Amino acid sequence: VLRAMFAQEGLREGSERQVKILDAEPEFVEAMLRYMYIGEVWKSTDCAQLLRLADQYEVEGLVEVCTEALLQDLSADTVAASLCALRRYRHRPDVDAAYERLLASVQHDKELLRALADRVSAD
Repeated sequence: VLRAMFAQEGLREGSERQVKILDAEPEFVEAMLRYMYIGEVWKSTDCAQLLRLADQYEVEGLVEVCTEALLQDLSADTVAASLCALRRYRHRPDVDAAYERLLASVQHDKELLRALADRVSAD
């Protein structure tokens, strides 16, 4: 998406060589740019939030990095946010597969299941 925006002279972004990302916190835009330039995501990055930008701007490889990070960092504290983030982007086959893996993890881990149930009942 970003490449297409810059490549088309008829678009403002193409002629100005500038993209305004108004619907994201600066830390997530920085994380996306860091990935685009050096292929790394900080361990401390909230990948549930970064996944939205990765999907919106179709940043190659970043969606996969985010989904894997969500699964690797799965805990009672993160299960609800991870589930919501993955569910939102299930239209992507790789995210759908990660969502199914998360559901299997919850199904086999009572601590994760309890944390998810507690979160649902609190909302």
